[in-house]
Amino acid sequence: MLSSPTAPSSAPPEPPNPTAPDDSDRFPPIPRHIFEAFAAFRLDEDAEPIQVPLFVPPKDIPPIPPEGEPRVKKDLWEFLKERAAERKKTEEGGITVGGSVPRAIDALTGGTHPTERIETTLMFLGQRGAGKTSIILKFLNRTDTPQKTIALDYTYGRRTRGSVKDIVHIYELARGTSLIRGIDIAVKERNLHTTSFALVVDLSDPHTLLSTILPLLDRARQRVTSLAEGLEKRGSRRPKNLRQHALKKYDGHEDKSLVTPLLVPLIILGNKYDQFSQMEASHRRLITHTLRHLAHTNGAVLCYMTLRDDQVASRCRHLLSHFSFKTPPPKGETMEDGKALYVLPGTDSYTSIGLPQSAGLAGLGDASSSLAKDPSAVWGRWRAEFERVFPPKIGVIRSAIPGEQWANDVLSTELELLPPPPPLPTKDKEAFRKFLRGEGPPGPWATGKGVSSSESGRSGMEYSRARAAGMGVLGKQW
Repeated sequence: MLSSPTAPSSAPPEPPNPTAPDDSDRFPPIPRHIFEAFAAFRLDEDAEPIQVPLFVPPKDIPPIPPEGEPRVKKDLWEFLKERAAERKKTEEGGITVGGSVPRAIDALTGGTHPTERIETTLMFLGQRGAGKTSIILKFLNRTDTPQKTIALDYTYGRRTRGSVKDIVHIYELARGTSLIRGIDIAVKERNLHTTSFALVVDLSDPHTLLSTILPLLDRARQRVTSLAEGLEKRGSRRPKNLRQHALKKYDGHEDKSLVTPLLVPLIILGNKYDQFSQMEASHRRLITHTLRHLAHTNGAVLCYMTLRDDQVASRCRHLLSHFSFKTPPPKGETMEDGKALYVLPGTDSYTSIGLPQSAGLAGLGDASSSLAKDPSAVWGRWRAEFERVFPPKIGVIRSAIPGEQWANDVLSTELELLPPPPPLPTKDKEAFRKFLRGEGPPGPWATGKGVSSSESGRSGMEYSRARAAGMGVLGKQW
């Protein structure tokens, strides 16, 4: 016998029991280590996926508070903000990554943590046509044809270390000292402790050597010093750690109180060694000892190289890799004049460098000499002798710009980069040439006074508001 279906009950559902435990109380909160994994995660295209263990040991699970006690609840964003504040405070104090591994050990001593990503900055400076772009391509193991760099070029290099991808940001400042302020673009507070400078020197062109590298070196030192002072004012220990590491190379050295090393690593690369080796022995010795004195005073690595010698080029590549990815530095130091130089900081001395032969002294062994206690006077002798033998090329203008000792421009080279002006009248050509050479007064085409509409009609030129307002570079002829 079939029974009829039971009619649905019209009684309302029972209200929930207020004393019954909520579902959220049945499960413990998410463990702290999972939150830390999300806090340490950075939105990077190269970042590895987060791996969180599925099994959580019981000791990592916080106990459920007894019923009736207030529970402190934090959402994910509040927790991330607290972690970010802690990380920032720790970085300002001890240079750490994620508040766990001291980056000071990695950045200063060359050690690397197996799970920490290395990220450094390498900036190339130097003379025009010294081979900076070619050295960068060789370091990155690329076979591209070097192209002329316009201003400030950027590229990067990667190295895979297990599941970790290290990266080096590479900047190249072109045109010698014309764009010297480009150093400020690449070197910031956030990457000061991981920055290295590579100063490329053209050994085959000593006439523009000092006039280029000295302003670049001064500007780099000013930038690093100003950033370090700003960090110290905010209580950061980064400058102190950098300073201690720079002087550590001179522990027990006789010249420790006389040198003033740069706070960040500095590499002086003497390129085109194959052409340099064909010069006279006396000229080679003068260039080598001048660069040795400069490198020893500033705590720099001095390395000669040429891309035409695989062995020498490989040594340079390993040296750049040491400062970029903290790999072991190449071995085989040498200070002999007849070989490609490779001198590390703290291994040279003023006594072994000596004085120029024209100074009448063989070295600094005489303790009674005032030169033995004054490196600036010794450098003055080397520089005077260098500029006597290799006088700067005509066209290098030294200007007293505040903050730059004699940063300048090569007038003849700069004019080649400008668009050609319209042809000058025959009577003004010679006066214009004398004006460019500084031998004559400026003519009407260089006063910037502009041209009236009547004059423009007579000379066949169109009227220009900028020219009439005196904004022309060279008046009516430009």
